[in-house]
Amino acid sequence: MVALCSECAAKENINSSDHSGMHSLFNPFFFGTSASVPQIKKCSSCGTKFSEICENSKYGCGECYNIFRKESEQYLRKINGGFSHVGKRPKSIPVKVSDRLEELRSLLAQAVVTEDYEKAAELRDKIKEIKSQKEDI
Repeated sequence: MVALCSECAAKENINSSDHSGMHSLFNPFFFGTSASVPQIKKCSSCGTKFSEICENSKYGCGECYNIFRKESEQYLRKINGGFSHVGKRPKSIPVKVSDRLEELRSLLAQAVVTEDYEKAAELRDKIKEIKSQKEDI
């Protein structure tokens, strides 16, 4: 929880007794300023604005996904850094070599960006190992 004085809360348009407005405090982090959040565009089915989706972290209806695709992609890139899943998968699902290489390359790029060179070297070696095993098959 973030505690704001009444003056700062008023400046950010947050009702100090209502904590649901916290999203409006963090939206400038993702969009630069709260004024840059697209507010004019509305969903033709339910009338939801993109600013409402950001505030509530929920889409109004299924059509919102199509209408706000571009804005949502921009928002998710800023939060997650991309769209590819690089996490763990259930052991019951077999992993394709090409998928594993793509995952390792993505992790390698991320390690280089964060300047974690030891991890980057380990990932590079894993990629080389998998490539050499793939050639042996």
